[in-house]
Amino acid sequence: MKKKKQLSYTRAVVIVHGKSEKIIVDSVKSNLHLSINVHSRDSGDSSIQINCLTDELKHHPFNNKRDFVSKYQIDEHKGLLVNFKLFIIMDTDDCNDITFSSYKDKSLFDGHWLKDYIVPIYNSPSLEYVLYKAKIIDKIFNNNEIIRNFSIFVKSHLNHQISNT
Repeated sequence: MKKKKQLSYTRAVVIVHGKSEKIIVDSVKSNLHLSINVHSRDSGDSSIQINCLTDELKHHPFNNKRDFVSKYQIDEHKGLLVNFKLFIIMDTDDCNDITFSSYKDKSLFDGHWLKDYIVPIYNSPSLEYVLYKAKIIDKIFNNNEIIRNFSIFVKSHLNHQISNT
């Protein structure tokens, strides 16, 4: 007798560097109806640097497994989180090569209970630079222009991509 396959969905928490990353993750979450929780500082107005990630993970809810599981409604089995990933999206322009390397190989998170669930994602040196080099945007915005133009870009680009699938 064949066992009936069950759908499984990965729950995710995403720590974002700043406003641009938050806009992208919020748009993907909304348009694809994904169960993602976004963590940022001041709604993305204050950036989280790679150098400060270990401090960020020392604060609620990341510092306590029971509170974390409760807050984000993550399934557990025999002490392990089930179908869960913690994505961290960072720019690399504000850290040295050693810190960047330890971020990529996850040794930056040694000793933290979430280390095995972390998926480091990075934009080198920044998200705007990566989008510019990929010819997705035609210029690198200054701080005054970035949020206004980037919000419009993400919404129109994602809607176009989703309607073509």
